[in-house]
Amino acid sequence: MRKDTTAESALHLMLLLACGPKNIELPATKLAEFHALSAGGVAKLMQKLTAAGLVIASAGRNGGYKLARPPSQISTLDIVAALDGIVPEFHCREIRRDGVCANVSGHFTSRCTVAAVMDTATQAWRETLRQVSLEDLVKKSAQAVDPKHQAATASWIATNTR
Repeated sequence: MRKDTTAESALHLMLLLACGPKNIELPATKLAEFHALSAGGVAKLMQKLTAAGLVIASAGRNGGYKLARPPSQISTLDIVAALDGIVPEFHCREIRRDGVCANVSGHFTSRCTVAAVMDTATQAWRETLRQVSLEDLVKKSAQAVDPKHQAATASWIATNTR
């Protein structure tokens, strides 16, 4: 599983657990099967989600994963943060101090404007994720997904839950 798809995969896996009847439990292999993801990659994601207290894992041959809290109490930020913590993608290296400006006397007394803009964008991203719960995703999906796909998902869940 590629790193750039990790958040997408985790959000969809959590959405799948939230879409079924309350307290459904699915093994990692079945979660992987539903979205055609690698079983090993899904197992690693589920370990991180378990460590973050978002899902509960049951061990053994009949083991699986279920939500640890109601979907209304899990934000999309919780899910994304569980993966690798909340680290901004942008890291300012202060290149404005290099090259031609490296030999100019004086100091840079203000914060890098590029870093400031990127930090503002990161904060907006976090706040948006904080405001959207897993329950919100379930509701939005119910409105956006074709009824045939909803029926196929419900049938698959009924067949594969423990």
